[in-house]
This record gives sequence, C-alpha cells and structure tokens, in this order.
Amino acid sequence: MTWGADMQTRLPEPGLPQAIEADPLTREITRLMRGFSVEMTTRELARTSALPPGLQAGSRIYIPWVPDNRAQQTVQAAVRVRELGMTPVPHIAARAMADAATLERLLAALQRSASVDQVLLIAGSHAAPAGVFENSLQVLQGGFLQRHGIRGLNLAAH
Repeated sequence: MTWGADMQTRLPEPGLPQAIEADPLTREITRLMRGFSVEMTTRELARTSALPPGLQAGSRIYIPWVPDNRAQQTVQAAVRVRELGMTPVPHIAARAMADAATLERLLAALQRSASVDQVLLIAGSHAAPAGVFENSLQVLQGGFLQRHGIRGLNLAAH
C-alpha cells in the first residue's frame, strides 16, 4: 500500500489573513489537505495544459478506468501526468481485461512510457468479466504487478 512518506507532502502555506490562520478549524482543514491527490479522466488529461494550483510536484493523479476506456488512452494519460510533473496512478480494472496478455501489455506500456510504479486495482464496473479475471484478487495472485515494477498498490472495494 502506498501510505507513509508521501503523505507528509506539504502544500504551500495558504495566504490567509492572520485572523483566519489562527482559527483552529482552518488549521485542521489545512493539515488534512496535505498530501492530497486528485482524479482526472483520460479525456480531461488529454485537454489539460496545467493542473489546478495547490498541487505540488509529484502529487498523485489517479486515472480512472471508465467503461468505454481503451488501454492506449490510459497510457497516454499517464504520460501526460508525468509531463506535468505529477505521479500517475492509473486504475487497473480486472474485469475489463480480455486476458492475461492484455493486462501484461498494459502494465508494460505504463511502466515503459510513464514509469508507472503504483496503481489502483479495482474489479471494475463490468457486470460480467470481459475475459479471464472476475476480481482483483486474481490479478494480485497472478504476480502481474510485481513483474512490471508496481511497488505501490491501492485497492478499492465495494
């Protein structure tokens, strides 16, 4: 799991009036916002020239796998995130993979093109699997992530 040092990322101190800075609620909200991440779709990233202010270099940008997504779109989005100086964290939807070779190609392309080393593994929104993977546990047990240099794993469960 990616949790730890990257959670200590500090945002620039907000330029709030001194009276507001002294407010305990404002200080707590500011503390909780340190190390936050954002999520942007492949379409949003394709047309983005700059990211919102307040994101520090290296911040995590999660790239969701939406039902009509294509592997190449995810790879291009991850490359764009790297170009913007951020850390891409693509969603890998197990049920969307046609077979093990498709998953292997996607992970290899993400690592080669965008140096992806962390992902968010999900089963996916497909009611029925598109291929051999019914759930994310099968991807974990298959060793796919380790073979492709994935060192940070985020999981989503419903």
